[in-house]
Amino acid sequence: MAVARLDGHELRCHKRSNTDGSGKFSVVPSRSDAVVSGALFSIPEDEKHRLDGAEGLGYGYDERAVAVMTSSGTRKAFTYVAAASHVDNDLIPFTWYRDLAAEGAASLGLSAAHVAFLRGFPSRPDPDAGREASERAFIPCGGTGAVRPTRPETP
Repeated sequence: MAVARLDGHELRCHKRSNTDGSGKFSVVPSRSDAVVSGALFSIPEDEKHRLDGAEGLGYGYDERAVAVMTSSGTRKAFTYVAAASHVDNDLIPFTWYRDLAAEGAASLGLSAAHVAFLRGFPSRPDPDAGREASERAFIPCGGTGAVRPTRPETP
């Protein structure tokens, strides 16, 4: 795993969920000075189909080749982006989804600024309390927003 940044893009939560109608995150091309922080992972080619299935490739997400910056230079990668058929700019995420993204970013050592951006992202309570509780079980510390150490911003 490597901390990475995607230049010339911004993070939006405009991808309509296939199951609950809430907003899910995606990246979109933007101003040249815009940056999305993230993590770069390597997966075996014979395992990629599992990730594709989990991420919904072909069911609201498309795959896009990107170039990301890491501490060791530019790397070719791919990301999943919202398919035009699933974009709704009026969507916002459920609070548990936003908290899961923020805690994931913190646990991966992304910058404190990026984690704060995610924690401050507009969200709404999930009307399904059972799903809320079930999804929060995946969040370290229950998504309480506890401060975790983060690495400084990468170049």
